[in-house]
Amino acid sequence: MMRNCFITILLLLLQTAHITAGTIVGEVALTPARPANTAINRYTGRDAVANKNIDTDDAVATAVVYLTGGPISSAVPPNEHPQMVQKDQSFVPEILPILVGTTVDFPNLDPVFHNVFSYSKAKKFDLGRYPKGHSKSVTFDTPGLVKVFCEIHSSMRAHILVLEQPFFALASEDGSFRIPNVPAGNYTLNVWQENVPEKQVNITVPASDSVSVRVD
Repeated sequence: MMRNCFITILLLLLQTAHITAGTIVGEVALTPARPANTAINRYTGRDAVANKNIDTDDAVATAVVYLTGGPISSAVPPNEHPQMVQKDQSFVPEILPILVGTTVDFPNLDPVFHNVFSYSKAKKFDLGRYPKGHSKSVTFDTPGLVKVFCEIHSSMRAHILVLEQPFFALASEDGSFRIPNVPAGNYTLNVWQENVPEKQVNITVPASDSVSVRVD
């Protein structure tokens, strides 16, 4: 009888969690990540290659949409590590949103050495030089923006956005996004884009429905 009681309570809790969670669907106006033909010169190591120009067509226009405020979440980082791959002397993806406490792997798929590092306040690290087929990892335990570079190739750069809440999404190429399973409540919806002032919109998530939002 006690076992049946436990199962009933568990089912009720799961049902309640489902009922009190909503979904945010929306669209953001995307801005090109960099102006056309802009030389990237963030850092030059002693063996750095010459800077290369990057056209607007090569720059990724995307945005990270994330929530702050609202009910406090007790989410834990994923067991499977997200990756920021070094391929064709670029970081893939160039923008990676993660939950605080997440460990990110940095595999090298290029036939040359790379040295991934960051001087950002949220996370300072230097992985040292390592060849193709090797991978190193970093745990990001402080919220904030982490700018990632390669000590050998000065044109390589990426961003890791370390977030306190698990409710975030990377917008698609058309600017659309979807954030499911959000507990009902009032939030601030934040839109981060590279080299663009961050935008914020107040939003109320319903208990068992979806809410639409457009951020220009």
